[in-house]
Amino acid sequence: MHNGSRCDANFIVSGISVRKFPDDYLAPGTPGDRLIMPKASEISMYRELEGVYLLLDGSRIFFNSQQQAKYAFYSAINGSRDIIVPESREAARATKNYLSDLQEIYGKIVRRIESMGCTGKENEGLFAQCLELLGIARISENP
Repeated sequence: MHNGSRCDANFIVSGISVRKFPDDYLAPGTPGDRLIMPKASEISMYRELEGVYLLLDGSRIFFNSQQQAKYAFYSAINGSRDIIVPESREAARATKNYLSDLQEIYGKIVRRIESMGCTGKENEGLFAQCLELLGIARISENP
């Protein structure tokens, strides 16, 4: 079943807001270390015995804390290059809240797609289009 303009990604995401990570997840003035990251199209992270590395187009940034590495990872994916990396507990809290918000947004999109009858073969890429419009397409993967 195809419901015309109702199956349009712009229509589906209307009214869904996305907070910017990391800025909207830290209280103003949160202490931490400043980190300037290079702009990158390939962003990943991996763990070694001594800590965690964030890879940005081949540049490696070392973290003692997995929580801080994940915080920097999601910041980089969101296009932030100049960030404050808070202590581990605060980085973990901010990242957890961010991922929780994303799951809530994913659920809203899926429910809207299903309730509008936009689930046929002709609408296969609709969920991805919605994420892209919201600026969160690359964030659906866990590091």
